[in-house]
Amino acid sequence: MTIPKSRIGILDGFRAVAILSVMFFHFFSRWTPPTNSVSLYPYAGAYNYFELGSLGVQFFYIISGFVIYFTLENTYNFRTFWKKRLIRLVPSMAVASIIIFTICRLFDSSNVFPNSHRLANFIPSITFIDPQILRFIFIKLNIDSFTKNLAYISGSYWTLWQEIQFYIYSSFIYFINIQKFKRNFLFISIALISIDHTILYLTTCKGLIFNFPPEFLRAYLKLNKSGLSLIPHLPFFSIGVLFYILFRDKRNKSRTSLPVKIAFWILLIFIAHSDDVWTTKMVYFGMVAAFLVFIYFPDKLSFFENSILAGIGECSYFLYLIHENTGVLIINSLGKHFLYLGPIFPLGVILLLILISIFYTKRLEFKISNWLKKQLLRE
Repeated sequence: MTIPKSRIGILDGFRAVAILSVMFFHFFSRWTPPTNSVSLYPYAGAYNYFELGSLGVQFFYIISGFVIYFTLENTYNFRTFWKKRLIRLVPSMAVASIIIFTICRLFDSSNVFPNSHRLANFIPSITFIDPQILRFIFIKLNIDSFTKNLAYISGSYWTLWQEIQFYIYSSFIYFINIQKFKRNFLFISIALISIDHTILYLTTCKGLIFNFPPEFLRAYLKLNKSGLSLIPHLPFFSIGVLFYILFRDKRNKSRTSLPVKIAFWILLIFIAHSDDVWTTKMVYFGMVAAFLVFIYFPDKLSFFENSILAGIGECSYFLYLIHENTGVLIINSLGKHFLYLGPIFPLGVILLLILISIFYTKRLEFKISNWLKKQLLRE
C-alpha cells in the first residue's frame, strides 16, 4: 500500500523551519567575523546569534530522504523518476540563477559576490555539478577558459549537488531491485558510512598495530574533496529514508522489523558522531525527535500545518535558491540607511524574499511544472 500522492502539511512546516534557519544564519551570522573576515552587514555582528541556523541544511537532507522514498514508490521507472526530478529542479534553478546574475551585475558595484558576475558560472549552477568536477572535465577537454574561477552563481548551491548525488544513489538502488530496496539501501548506506568513519579515524590515529596504505588514504580524501562528497551527508539522507519506512509502517499498521530498528540506532550514532560540538548534537537530536513525533503523534505538531508555515515550506526551494546573494546584497547596500530599525530591516528583507518566492511558486513554477509534465511524462 502506498501513501496517497499529496503534500504532507507537517513536512512543509519542517521545510519552513529549515529555510528560515538558513536565512537567519546568512543574514545575521554568515557574513561577519569570525565566520567572514569582514562584515557585510552594516550592523556588523550585533545580532550574531544564529550560527546554528546553518544546520537547517541537514534538516533539508532528512526531509529529502523521506520525500525521495515517497517519490520512488510512486514512480513507474528510473527514467520517469529523473524526468520528475529535473522538472522540479531545473526551471527554478535557471530562473533563480538569472535573477541573481542580473541583480549582481546591476547593483553589486563593490563586487561583493564576484562569482555571481560570471556567465560561465551558469554551467555548474544549471547542471548542479560540483565546479571541481567540471574543472577536471574541461581540463581534460583542453577548454582552459572554463577552468579558472569556475563556481556556482550562489554559494548556497553547493547543497544541491549533495541532493543530486543522493538522487542518483537512491534511484539506482531502488530500480535495480524494488522489492529489496529497504534492505539494500540501509545495508549499503551503513556500510559506506562505516567505511568512511573508519578511514577518517585511520587518518588521525597513530600507533596502529597494522599500517594502512597511506596512498589509499590520500586518494580517498582527495576523492571526497574533488566533488564526490555524498557520504559525509549520507547519515542524514539515510535516516530520512528510514523515517519514511517508519511512517509507512505506522500508516499501514505494520510492525517495524528488528533490522530497521537496529539501522535507526546505528544511523543515530553516526549522526551524533558527525560533529564534536554538543550544541550541534542537540540540534540533530531535536530534528530526529521532531520526525518521531510527526510519525507517531502527528496531532502534536498540527501547528506546522498552518497556512503561513505551509506557504513558506511550499516555496522553500526557490526561496533557498535566491535568498543568500540577493538578501545580503540588499542588506549590504541599503541597511546603513535603516540602522535605527535594528534587526527589523533584515527581517523585512526575509519577508520580501518570502513573498517573491510564494508569488513565483504559485503563479509561475506550478504552471511551468504542469506544462513540462504534460510534454515529458506521457507514458
